[in-house]
Amino acid sequence: GFGFDGYFSAGSNTFSFDTVRPQGSIPFVPNGVLDPTHPGTIDFAFNEEITSLPVGALIGNGTFSNIQEFNPGQFSVTFTPNAGIQSSSQTVSVDMSQITALSDGNAGEGTVTSAPFSVDTLGPTSTVTVGSGAPIVGTAPVTIHFSEAVNGFSNSLVNAEDGTLSALTTTDNQTFTGTFTANAGYKPG
Repeated sequence: GFGFDGYFSAGSNTFSFDTVRPQGSIPFVPNGVLDPTHPGTIDFAFNEEITSLPVGALIGNGTFSNIQEFNPGQFSVTFTPNAGIQSSSQTVSVDMSQITALSDGNAGEGTVTSAPFSVDTLGPTSTVTVGSGAPIVGTAPVTIHFSEAVNGFSNSLVNAEDGTLSALTTTDNQTFTGTFTANAGYKPG
């Protein structure tokens, strides 16, 4: 740039210079919890039309895809978080140095960062308790406790060696209870 904004007049010729850099914002982030099966849409907005929103300018702990310009200078982007994250303060950013104004070619500067949003891509962990820890003779209560509520958990996902497991019940999809019955003739050892 020339170091000044405004007009330059020489004789009858007038020149205008635009040294204002494009500025950005991230006005919308998802309000639910994102996970690999539930990616979210994030909006990016700029104070003027830009040449493009390159995926390489987007910074975050995940994958950016489906970049769509829905109005001049306004884009929606699908964000799928990486695995192994559980955070209520996840953010995304745009590297403004990779953003160029369509009208004058000025590049932005700095980084614009979103408001925080929630991501949970950690799988649940579980603890299984059978009886009191003593060898099982006959029947014993079984408790399976998950670190968070789960969907789709059932007896078909449990292998009850040397016996059978009654139908598991739950009231919160986090703690499941049932009864283990040892096979006839089973001798703990």
